[in-house]
Amino acid sequence: LLARLALARNTPVSKGVLAEQLWPANAPKSTTATLESYISVLRKRLFADGDKARRVLSTSGGGYRLATDELFLDLDHFDELIRNASDARSLERNLELRLEAVALHRGDLLEDLVDSPWAESDRRVYRDRVVMNLLVVAESQLMSSGFPGTIWHAEAALRVQPYAEEASRLLMLAHYAMGHEDCAREAFERCRKRIATDLDRDCTSATEELASAIDAGEPPSQLIRASSTLQSSLRSSGTAITVIDVIGEEPASSGAVNVTARDWASTTRTLSTCGTPGA
Repeated sequence: LLARLALARNTPVSKGVLAEQLWPANAPKSTTATLESYISVLRKRLFADGDKARRVLSTSGGGYRLATDELFLDLDHFDELIRNASDARSLERNLELRLEAVALHRGDLLEDLVDSPWAESDRRVYRDRVVMNLLVVAESQLMSSGFPGTIWHAEAALRVQPYAEEASRLLMLAHYAMGHEDCAREAFERCRKRIATDLDRDCTSATEELASAIDAGEPPSQLIRASSTLQSSLRSSGTAITVIDVIGEEPASSGAVNVTARDWASTTRTLSTCGTPGA
């Protein structure tokens, strides 16, 4: 109940909608009485001050409204960081804020609420936002020769969205630029097999053409310049656009990813190895 009201972001949710979504089957004899009881419990748990509890979790328009602007909601913090990144005057600050945002990600939205189809649209929205910002960071590190950082963030994006071909292409480019042609080819094969097996489709032409260029031995710097899309969008407009290649629908479940903000390019040395992640 608390999660459903929080996702409404200050908008009242009617008792009828709450009852339908919380109890799609086996509803209590009196959903109204049960909701009122739950709301009473929530108010007591949220605030010791009864007046504040009734103000923050109020009865409104035949339903209930949670004033999330009076609470700290991690989704709001994530969105604020992304907005501030888009408004940042420098690319460095833009990327710093995006790193801070993706570091908040610990898994799918409300993943502990298994039977909650009402949250699925929000899950998709935030899954895509996390992936898009991971890709922005990954490509920025690619353009500045921070190839281990590119690999880290591209792999993180693939754990959230396994069919994001942009992430696979960034992996291929980073490995290839480090002189690891076998790893680049392996990244392509992982992408190709995953899409063929799960979606019964081929990779996009952009991914196929990059694999062919790597096989042909084209200079890494040339391929990196040709592939840049996210960075140019950031520089020209100050905002990020989604350029994720997703074919078909993703599986119902998505593995958790724990991303830590760090400057791989300047502060660490990384040993890059080929192989299946987690093996």
